[in-house]
Amino acid sequence: MKLNFAVLILLASCYAFFSFKTTRFNDDVFAIIGISSAQANEKISNSILNGYMQTWGIKNVKNIAAGNRSAVAMDLLSHTKKYLSSDDFVRLYAAEKENHKPQLPAAPATPDAYRKELIGQATQTLESAQKYYDNASAEDKASFKSALDDAKKYLEDLQKPDNEFLKYYADNYATMLEYYSKDSTDKAAKWQESYPDNPMLFIKKRLEEFMAATAGIDFNAATIERNGKLYFADQKYEAKNNKWKMAFRAGSDVVQTSRTFVQQWINEIK
Repeated sequence: MKLNFAVLILLASCYAFFSFKTTRFNDDVFAIIGISSAQANEKISNSILNGYMQTWGIKNVKNIAAGNRSAVAMDLLSHTKKYLSSDDFVRLYAAEKENHKPQLPAAPATPDAYRKELIGQATQTLESAQKYYDNASAEDKASFKSALDDAKKYLEDLQKPDNEFLKYYADNYATMLEYYSKDSTDKAAKWQESYPDNPMLFIKKRLEEFMAATAGIDFNAATIERNGKLYFADQKYEAKNNKWKMAFRAGSDVVQTSRTFVQQWINEIK
């Protein structure tokens, strides 16, 4: 199951439907949920870095009695915030940033270097054609003669100062170099924007996604039951995406608690 990171906090908030006999989010709580703290951290990092959360392994949530939603939501959010400030996550982020670094082709060769490169290739081709011709039997030499002549002519043409192809390359070199430079700069800038050096700025974007996904939810929206399932009476709400519906199910108290926490977190990130 894949969920946008905006749902991470909502998913955590939904856990707040379940009661824990503790005020601290620790390994005991993770054990009740059915995952380890290491698995929880993996889910958090996947959500942040990849934009979705895998919910496998959360086995026991439905078996936990209902309780203080907002308090547990705060515990989960606090744990998330703490983990995302850890050295472990910083290392994961650095690796993810490097993995997405744009791979750029080599810059266009200068006209002189390009001429030398083509001449070198043509020389090798001629030497190979000459070798095949020299080693061919008398009856096969005729078939290799044409290839040998073509290789000689191609090399001779490249060596002419007025070769049209090389002249065209030289005339357009400045334009090619300008395009390459702009393309490289644009890709590097886009990469840097998507993966800033400071991982907290990356996290901030995900937090802002959550705020956008949970803004203006009508928690008084009426629902109706059909065939054992609940649907929104108003079609415009039924057409909302899963993030909106998950926030609705979490409830106003949980979402508002989460929004207050997240907005304060956003304000702290400079």
